Amino acid sequence: MHSIKKYPKEADILDIYQKTVALRQGHFILPSGLHSDQYFQSALALSWPNIATNIGRSLAVPFKKRRIDVVIGP
Repeated sequence: MHSIKKYPKEADILDIYQKTVALRQGHFILPSGLHSDQYFQSALALSWPNIATNIGRSLAVPFKKRRIDVVIGP
């Protein structure tokens, strides 16, 4: 669907979220109870395998020189 750079920057990721309609505009009550006029629905953006791969790679860049033994997620 979308072609993006190998390691997208912050502005590129925002653009990806906008193009995949994963950046929602409106009124949202966040799990913390705070209110926001924007919501990032990552499941929409990450449903595209090439986008998920590239975002994952960009998140890994700061850790490239570290030895990582375990990664834990929810």
